[in-house]
Amino acid sequence: MPSSLFRFLHHCAEAALPRQRADGAMPGGCNGPWEDAETPVRNTGHWLITFLRVLETTGDPRFRAAAEKSAAYLLSDAARPMGASFWHRMNPERDFCNGLIGSAWTIEALAAAGDALGMEEAFGAAREVFLLHPYLEDEGVWRVVNVDGSRAGVDPTFNHQLWFAASGALLVDRTGDAVIRERVGGFMDHLGWSFQVRSNGAIVHGMRFRSLPRRLYQEFGIRRQGRAYWKAQVPKEIGYHAFNLMGFGLLHSSTSEHSFWRSDSFARAMALVGDTAFRDQLETSPYGYPYNPPGFEVPFAVLTFPALVDESTRAEENLSAWVDRQLAHTWSPETRQLDRNVPDAATLTARLYEAARLPDLPLEHGVDG
Repeated sequence: MPSSLFRFLHHCAEAALPRQRADGAMPGGCNGPWEDAETPVRNTGHWLITFLRVLETTGDPRFRAAAEKSAAYLLSDAARPMGASFWHRMNPERDFCNGLIGSAWTIEALAAAGDALGMEEAFGAAREVFLLHPYLEDEGVWRVVNVDGSRAGVDPTFNHQLWFAASGALLVDRTGDAVIRERVGGFMDHLGWSFQVRSNGAIVHGMRFRSLPRRLYQEFGIRRQGRAYWKAQVPKEIGYHAFNLMGFGLLHSSTSEHSFWRSDSFARAMALVGDTAFRDQLETSPYGYPYNPPGFEVPFAVLTFPALVDESTRAEENLSAWVDRQLAHTWSPETRQLDRNVPDAATLTARLYEAARLPDLPLEHGVDG
């Protein structure tokens, strides 16, 4: 029996309510295939957005209460124990903030809470953490700030820079903050060097050494990577491609007039989602369906940039097919979680929040399948 996306999200959010701790935290995961033990901060932020969407579509006050508890946890000392960046990872071999992407995910959630729940303190914390990160005007990128407030180097992973900019754009959308707007605009202005695509349109995972301004290597000690390193990134780029496109979709609303959106490189990146080879490669990517859910990300990108794909790619039945494909790979009706064939069920289930940004698409899988 067919289902619908909103019904499915309601079903999943209802199953998640008993998993919320008294302090508002949701279960933490291990960052998927990266296997870094995580605090509850990331997944609590994701669930906050899902709870808000289900509240919007059902009016059920239980989800408002869950969202308020989630937001309170993100604003607590447990989430920012040293008053600087949010504490995302517990692996002592890695940074505890998860580069820029950790703060980006939490800022995204706080922006949603500030808007839907009228929580000015959520906007305040999100703005404080965003502006805490040093911005390099000449290059349009940000340095990492650790959980203890110390400053690290420039985060060289492109999707981290992109999603951090997107989190700022979400704040701009809701608050009109002029300083953040200027920095997000500066990021857009410098995409000519930081954003690159391969011949097939796949977005390059790192900001490459041939284009990275020399001063950044010299000033912050970023290690130049050799040919073997970049070759190893290619399989990863397939799994992260739609995640990048979703970040661009979030960035678009406050920057829609920028010339980047009319660039050939971005058009090629969008065109890849309609390519059969791309869909086939996702079937075996450990960074695809089991971790980055392209079944939610591709429809969001297509709906944001419909003019950059053909008619069949933007057809509703194709968008629904992407969601169904994600669920066919990972959804378990028995547990009401995305826990089939995945390394980190807690995190992938929390990433249902990406689907919460979609319209109510018809589904074949879901509540009844």
